[in-house]
Amino acid sequence: MKRIPIRLVFAVAVLVAGIAAAPAAAEEKSLLAADGTLYEVQAGLAADLGLSEGDVAPDDFLIEWTERHQDGSVRVGIVPTTVGRNVKRNLDLAFDERSGSLLLLWKEELPPLSVLQLGVLRDGEWKTSVLLPNLGFAKAYNPQMRLSHSTVRWTDTDGRPLARERSILSIIWWEESQYAQARYVPIFLDENNLDASNVTVYDLPALVGGGGETAYEDLPDGAYLF
Repeated sequence: MKRIPIRLVFAVAVLVAGIAAAPAAAEEKSLLAADGTLYEVQAGLAADLGLSEGDVAPDDFLIEWTERHQDGSVRVGIVPTTVGRNVKRNLDLAFDERSGSLLLLWKEELPPLSVLQLGVLRDGEWKTSVLLPNLGFAKAYNPQMRLSHSTVRWTDTDGRPLARERSILSIIWWEESQYAQARYVPIFLDENNLDASNVTVYDLPALVGGGGETAYEDLPDGAYLF
C-alpha cells in the first residue's frame, strides 16, 4: 500500500481548517443610473463591513448602501430594518428613471423560514416591505425582479384622448410552504402614494385558473437553486 507523507496530510488538514474558519464574503451589487449616479449595496456581517459601532454589534447582519454622484458627493447609510441576526442574501438592484426610484430586493433567512424583502429609495427616503409568504414554513427560492413600462390610453370626460406611461416592477420567485408554487407581485411605481408595505402577492397557479396541492417529489432541481 502506498504511504502518504505525513507532512502532506498535515498541510491538507491546515488548508481545510482555514477554509472552514474563513468568514463568508460580503455580497455586493452595483448599478449605474443614466445620470451617472453609482449605487452600491453590500450585505454581510457588520464587522466585515466595518460598521460595528453604536447600536450595531459586530455579529449583526445588515445591508449598507452607497450613492456616488458625478460631482464627487457621496451618501452612505444602512438600509432601514436590515440590522439583525438574520442573514441577508440574493441582492438585486434596479432603477426606475421615470419615478426616480432605486429598488432593492433581498432574501432574509428567518430559520426555519426565508422571506423576501423589498426596499424603495425615493427622494432620499427608504421604505421597506416584507413580501408576505403563504401559510406554513415558507422557503423562498430564485427571486427575480424585472422593470417594465407600458403606455395606458384613455378618454377624459371631454372626449379628449390621453396617454400615460406607467412603471411596473414585477417580482417572481418559487416558494415552498403549504404548497410549492411560483408567486408574483406587481408594483406600480408611479403611484403618487406608493406604499411598499401594502402590496398584494399572487399565487401564479391561481392567476391562470389552477392551484391546489403540489407534489414535492417531481420538482426540478432548478427550483432549489438560490
